[in-house]
Amino acid sequence: MGIDIIDIDNISNKGENRNLDSKNLNSKKQDSKNLDSKNLDSKKQDSKNLDSKNLDSKNLDSKKIDSNKIIIRKAVETDIELVLQLIKEHSVYQKAEDDVTATQELLKEWIIHRKIAEVLLEEYDGRTVGYVLFFYNFSTFLGKPGIFMEDIFVRKGERGKGFGKALIIKLANIAVERKCGRLDWACGNWNTPSIEFYMAMGADKLSHKTLYRLEGNHLILLSKQE
Repeated sequence: MGIDIIDIDNISNKGENRNLDSKNLNSKKQDSKNLDSKNLDSKKQDSKNLDSKNLDSKNLDSKKIDSNKIIIRKAVETDIELVLQLIKEHSVYQKAEDDVTATQELLKEWIIHRKIAEVLLEEYDGRTVGYVLFFYNFSTFLGKPGIFMEDIFVRKGERGKGFGKALIIKLANIAVERKCGRLDWACGNWNTPSIEFYMAMGADKLSHKTLYRLEGNHLILLSKQE
């Protein structure tokens, strides 16, 4: 009887090869799982980004307005109650609601009857969205009047849609039509959004000037001095 000689090294090598093949197969399966997982996460992220972009686009579209539907008209006596309400809303935005002492009677006297100031009301789709109040000043250097914009205000929920820009453009048109030399206004140093808006409109910041004021008892006391 012949005796088969067993090659131990060959068996060992085959075993190692099987183990290696098994490891490679498991590694490939794991790599495939990891790749599938990454692809799935990537697709989910892409979907989220797309949803976010679509949402931003919808929000942007919701802010768009038809400028042809904007109505800017001069306030009349029957609007005075609304004008006072807008002034109060403006004071809340300015964090100065305690400073408002204006009444309908005072506004009627100075705006409607004496015509010291004018008010423009801005309307859109049947609702009032903002207002501007202005009056004349005068430049001795230019030798002609200017317009001072005391208030410009767009209601909460209506901002960022172009209503403020429409008001300033209207006031600029009035200034040019009336042959005024310039359009002036003041803005609180804290009001960064408004400052950026005005600068974008081409306004100059007058850093070489400081606004001064006398009011209340100080004004009365000074008037009594000889």
